[in-house]
Amino acid sequence: ILKYIPSGNTEPSACFTYPVFVLPGVFIIRNQSYPTCDGEKYNDLIVVLVNEMTQSYAETCVQIIQSNNNTITIGSQSAGANGNISEFILPRGVLGAFSGLGWYYPDGWVVNRQGVKIDHEVRPTLEGVREGRDEVLETALNLIEANTEEE
Repeated sequence: ILKYIPSGNTEPSACFTYPVFVLPGVFIIRNQSYPTCDGEKYNDLIVVLVNEMTQSYAETCVQIIQSNNNTITIGSQSAGANGNISEFILPRGVLGAFSGLGWYYPDGWVVNRQGVKIDHEVRPTLEGVREGRDEVLETALNLIEANTEEE
């Protein structure tokens, strides 16, 4: 799906840092760019819904989609768990894991622990759950409707 979304700019979608193992404490910064679409393109409003279940590669996909200027992101903080996974085993067989990469937006916003950037923070409420409503989806549909009316 990402191949149909034009970025609208030539800037990288993300940046990441990784360690130089032979030089402890030294990290390299790299820009991450994704291919722009060269065929059929989707140019209308894109609304991305995120919450705490949005993690790792899903956060990367959100960053790619957000590089399109016609994107609105709504919801609540994503997991902030982007990057590779390095696993290790502790005594008594306890499995541990960590990311060896720092993941950022090109402007320096840290995705690790903070999550992706959100334009409209919306969280489900107890009242909404009791009424069987999805307030995040309702907000997305209202934004789409308002944008469609403007056109």
